[in-house]
Amino acid sequence: MTQLMQAVVLTGHGGPEKLVYTQVDKPCPQAGEVLIQVGACSVNNTDLNARTGWYTAKQEFEAILKDKASTSIQSSTAWGGVSIEFPRIQGADIVGKVVEVGAGVDQNLLQQRVMVDPWIRDKSSASDRYVGSELDGGFAEYAVIPTSNVYPIQSPLSDIELACFPCSYSTAENMLVKGRVTGSDTVLIMGASGGVGSALIQLCKLRGAKVIAIASPSKQAFVRKLGADFVYNRDEKIIKSLADHAITVYLDTVGGVHFPQLLKKLQVGGRYVICGAIEEIKNYDRINECSCSYGIWRSRKISLHSSS
Repeated sequence: MTQLMQAVVLTGHGGPEKLVYTQVDKPCPQAGEVLIQVGACSVNNTDLNARTGWYTAKQEFEAILKDKASTSIQSSTAWGGVSIEFPRIQGADIVGKVVEVGAGVDQNLLQQRVMVDPWIRDKSSASDRYVGSELDGGFAEYAVIPTSNVYPIQSPLSDIELACFPCSYSTAENMLVKGRVTGSDTVLIMGASGGVGSALIQLCKLRGAKVIAIASPSKQAFVRKLGADFVYNRDEKIIKSLADHAITVYLDTVGGVHFPQLLKKLQVGGRYVICGAIEEIKNYDRINECSCSYGIWRSRKISLHSSS
């Protein structure tokens, strides 16, 4: 008989009412996969965005840029540029224990505590996949994950604490690698108190870089505790606050109204890396302004990167 498990199932795009707690078939690992008994799975922005249909295909995004009257994104596309198949079990940030392995998988993985990298890069496929979007994730008792994205861990932290790491810290590390951050850099972090921003601070300090964090007053004590060397408000005085800093890397998780001015604070040859840019998505006039500024960026010999 087919075994069942408890799961939270996404039945379609919309609000929280689209999430249904129910019983579904327990998955079985195929060749190259493992079955993880989920210890904890955090709720990430990517889970919320996928549920609401926030992600959009490139052609839709370009159409929005041309039409300033557009005020919202209506899309059924996901990380891989294809429609999400419903029902879907969401949950990208999985920590748990391997309880079964598929054909060709090292038996030594059995009973090991593991963390999941949610971004699945498949060389045989035309598009990447993301756990909880293109395949079922961790809002369930069990999840099947490709072995390539499963990492054994030894940590005194609880499963709940570790479930905060996969998406935010892998995104932050990707940004630092693309930005070529070293101990000789002075790094400006916009959105420093968020999940990715707080990870950026800690990973920058591990590299020995000097960190300038931009955060709201209520969160400044938090980012200082994480290791930020300088902390400033995100207000009209921000440009003046940065006057005495020689910024070589700008890591951005926000975008926002100060984006064009902050970009000009980069030293010649500096690097700019962005992920998310939530405020720009909400304000298409700002996107158009920033897009038109690309010639200025190039003339200043600034390296531009985006990071998922």
